Amino acid sequence: MDQSMDNSLSNKCYKCEEKLLDNLNIEFNSWNSIVVLWNKYQIFIYENYKFESAAKVFIPDYQIHRLLVTNNYLLCLDINGFVHLSTLKFKNSAQKLMKCTFQPRDQGIKACVNYSEDHSLSLKYESEAYFLSLNKICSNFQEVKKVELHYRDTWLLEDNAKDKYFLTHWKIPENYFGIFQKMFNIDKLSSHHLIVLTFDRFTVYGCLFDSEVEEKTNLLKLYSCPSEICSIEIIGTDNSYMIIGLKMDIAHLNTALYKLVIANNTFMYTDGVTTWKAENVFSENISFKQFYIKNVNDFLQCGDQLICTTFNQLIYVCCQDEQSYLKPVIKEYTSAQELLNNSEYLNKVFHEVEKGKELAKKLSVEEAYLAAMSLSKRQEIMDNVIHSAVSVSSSFLEVMKENKEELTLTEDISQYFQPGLLVITVRIKCNAQGRLLDIISDIMANSDVKLQVILSNEHKILKQTSMKMSKENYLIPLQLQHSTEINVHIRLITIIPGTYDKKQKIWTELYNKNIKLTSEHFIRANVQKSLVCQKQPIDDLEMSILKFTNQYGSQFELTDISKHTSYSMYVRLPQKFDPCHFNRCTSEFMKQMLSSQEFLQSESQINFMVGKEVVSVVLVNDGFSKNRKLTITSGNLKITSNIRNFFSDIVYRDNPCKPGEEFIDNSFYTSVENLQKVVKQCITTSSSFEVFLVLMEQFEEQVIAMIPV
Repeated sequence: MDQSMDNSLSNKCYKCEEKLLDNLNIEFNSWNSIVVLWNKYQIFIYENYKFESAAKVFIPDYQIHRLLVTNNYLLCLDINGFVHLSTLKFKNSAQKLMKCTFQPRDQGIKACVNYSEDHSLSLKYESEAYFLSLNKICSNFQEVKKVELHYRDTWLLEDNAKDKYFLTHWKIPENYFGIFQKMFNIDKLSSHHLIVLTFDRFTVYGCLFDSEVEEKTNLLKLYSCPSEICSIEIIGTDNSYMIIGLKMDIAHLNTALYKLVIANNTFMYTDGVTTWKAENVFSENISFKQFYIKNVNDFLQCGDQLICTTFNQLIYVCCQDEQSYLKPVIKEYTSAQELLNNSEYLNKVFHEVEKGKELAKKLSVEEAYLAAMSLSKRQEIMDNVIHSAVSVSSSFLEVMKENKEELTLTEDISQYFQPGLLVITVRIKCNAQGRLLDIISDIMANSDVKLQVILSNEHKILKQTSMKMSKENYLIPLQLQHSTEINVHIRLITIIPGTYDKKQKIWTELYNKNIKLTSEHFIRANVQKSLVCQKQPIDDLEMSILKFTNQYGSQFELTDISKHTSYSMYVRLPQKFDPCHFNRCTSEFMKQMLSSQEFLQSESQINFMVGKEVVSVVLVNDGFSKNRKLTITSGNLKITSNIRNFFSDIVYRDNPCKPGEEFIDNSFYTSVENLQKVVKQCITTSSSFEVFLVLMEQFEEQVIAMIPV
C-alpha cells in the first residue's frame, strides 16, 4: 500500500493497491490484535495494525455474507447459509496468497455472532423451524447447545433472504434479573443472555438463552417499525436501553443510518457521506462532533483509534482527539446589521416568513410521501385499513336499482347500455381511525393516488382501468357475453417525484387485492326489464328455448340431444330445506324460481346460462327417503363444480348441521365400500373414459350427495 500521512493531524491514510472486487468491511479481534478487511470475494489479514501490507490474502470459492474473527480461526458465513472455518495458524507462514483453506462445517445458518472468546451463536433454519445454535469454534465446529424458538401467536416461518436477518446478544447483569424475570414471566435467572433478533428487519423479537436452558425458548415481540432496521445495539446503564438504527431506500428523503457503533454513553455513526460522534447521549449535555473523513463504508473502534474504510477504497486510521474533528461554526447567527441596512430589515423578515410557509408546505408533502412509502411495505396494515368488494350485474339499470349511494362512471354513459354487457361494481372503503386516518387523509390530499382495476381471465387481460381515487364506488362496463371466471386485480398506487428532478417519478403500491369471480357471479336470467330499445336485439335460438322452458317447464319436458358430455354434481339438502332463504341469489329470477312450489315439489327444473353453457338444477325427491338432494348438470365440469359449491354455501351457511339433526345412515358406508371395489377394478383393467364417467356419476350421487358439505 501507499502510505500518506498528514503531519499536522497525526492521522494516517492508506491507498490500497490490491485490485478490489467490492467495498471493504472491517472485523477486529482484540485478543490477538488482528484486523481483517473483507468483501464478498476477498479477505485481507493485517497484524499489529500494520496496514502497509497484508500478512495474508484469502480468495475463497464462495461469496461471503458474514465474517467473524476469533483467537485461532476465521469463520465465514456464505450467501447459501454454509459456515466455513479456517485456522489462523498457517503451516507455510511465508505464503501470502491462500485459496482453499476453508472447510464447510454447518448449513442452514441465517445469522451468526461471537458469543464468547471461542464460541459463536447462530440463528439456524431447519425442518421449517428456527433454532439458536451455540457452537464451539474449533476444527469440527462442535455444537454445544441447540434451542428451538417458539412464538405464542401466529408466526409465518419463512426462509427469507440473508440480509433480512439480524442477531445480537447481551449478558444480563445481576441487578437486571428482576426486570427480565417479570418481562419473560420466569422464576429464576442465572447466567442468561438476552437475545435480540429480527427475521425481516421490521419486527424485533427477544428471548432468553443460556447453555443450560431447555430445548425450547419463547420469543417476545419487542418492537415493530415501518422502516427497515439497520442495526440493533443494547446498552446497560442505570436503565437498560435498546438502540435501533433505521435505514431507508428513499432517495429524496433525509439519509438514514448506514453504520452505528455504540460504546457506553457515546455513539459513532455514519450515513455513508459524513461520520459523526455523539457524546453524553443519555443526558441533557449531549454534543455532536463531525469527523473529517468522508464516504465511510465501514468503521470500528480500536482503543482510542478509529479505523475506517471508504467507498473510494481508502483506509483511515485516526485518533479520537480534537484534531480529527471539523471545527464547528463559532457563531450560530450573524447580525443582520452586518448584511443589510436598516431599510431592508422588514422586507427581509417578510421574505423569510414566506420561505418558512413554503418550507412547511413542502414538509407536509414530504411527510405524505414518507407515509406512503412506509405503508406500501406493510400490506398487512393496509388490508385492515382498506376494504374492497366486487359485484357483477347484467345491466346498468339493475345496478341503479340495487344501489342508492353515489356511483362513479369510469367511461362514457353510452357504454353502459350496450347489449350483452356486464357491469362490474368495485367498492373501496377506508376504515382507519385516529392518527392512521389523518395519515391516509394526508396521502390522499398531497399525493396523486390512483385506483387501478385489471380484469383478466386465465388467457389474457380483458380490461384495464385507471382513475384518480376520489369516491368509494366505481362502475366498469365489460363487453364479454360468455364469461365464466374473471380475476379482478385492485391496486391503489401513488406517484412520488424525485428530489432533484421532479420529472423522475417512481410508483409505489399502497394496496393490492385480487378477487376471483367464479361461475355463480355470471348467471344469466330471464328478468323483465323496464328499458325498451327501439332496435331490440333478437334472442338467439338457445336463449329462446331457455326462456320457454323456464316458463312452461312444469307442463312438459324438453330433451337435449346434443352430443356433448354432461357432468352432474349433487348437494345434500337438510331436513328443514323448505324454509331456507336463498339470500345470495344474484337476480330476482333466481329468488322466484328457487322458491316456486313447482321446484320445491320436484315438478320442474331451473335452467339458466353461464357463459355459453346451460346449467340445469333439479330437486330430487322420491317421496320415500329423507335424503333429498339437488342435481346440478351442465356440459362444463368447472362450471358445474362452481355452481354446486355456490348452492352448498347458500344452504349450509345459514343452516349449520347440529348433532341429532343431520346424520349418515349405514347404507352410506356400504355404498362407499362397493364403489371402492369398482374403482380398483377399473384401475386394474384400464377401463375406458366412458366407464370412468359412469363411476364419477355414481361417486357424486352415492357419496358426495349423502354428505352435508
